[in-house]
Amino acid sequence: MATRVSYRPLPESASDPDADQRPRHAMRQTFLKTGVVTEATGSAYVELQSPSGRSTKVICAVFGPRQTSKVSTFSESGRLWCDFKYAPFSNPGGRIPRTGQSEKERLLSRSVEKALHDAILFDKFPKAVLEVYVLVLEDDGGDLEAAITCASAAIADAGVEMLDVVTAVSSGYSPESGVVLDPTSTLQRSLSATASVAFIPVTGKVTHVIVTGRGSEPNIKRMVDACLDGCSQLSAVVRTVLTTQLS
Repeated sequence: MATRVSYRPLPESASDPDADQRPRHAMRQTFLKTGVVTEATGSAYVELQSPSGRSTKVICAVFGPRQTSKVSTFSESGRLWCDFKYAPFSNPGGRIPRTGQSEKERLLSRSVEKALHDAILFDKFPKAVLEVYVLVLEDDGGDLEAAITCASAAIADAGVEMLDVVTAVSSGYSPESGVVLDPTSTLQRSLSATASVAFIPVTGKVTHVIVTGRGSEPNIKRMVDACLDGCSQLSAVVRTVLTTQLS
């Protein structure tokens, strides 16, 4: 049964100079729905919504665990394989030509795999492969983070045993705005540094962290801490969706 939940952050007193006029430490409104691809073992759809009308939209379909030729090397334990792609119309700057997976998409596929790996109980499906297909329908910033969260929800929707859901959030910093959570693509252009973090709440383990740009050690720590706070908020949304699905 498809389940959906919409999360809107509570207002704060200090506003961010982003066009959305969000508080600096507030995420975009997050919409999550599971069971969106009937042919898949599990699936999910995530949308990060902005009042400006732009959004980041990601859909994920999971197949298996099953025997497959996607992974060439044999393993006694289960394996995870991910395919990350952008839809041709995902970029507002123009259509993305489709001639197979780009180098960026291959790198993002590995990033999603790495972020999810430690949360999955691979011993529960020995010698089988869990295939995860991620498609970014629209990109307004936070595409990788939305993909990780969406894939985690889809894997749980497939009934695959996990330690916990994995959620991911980005943040950024500029001298003018300070630390901002979940920046849009427009806001990202004004930032001097960005951070991307994925997190397993039940274990407290960070499974993915990337910091780009220039920033002092205290500001980098503040960016990462903001991401962790956002991951905790988002995990409550994912759990609500999955719990509602089971009830």
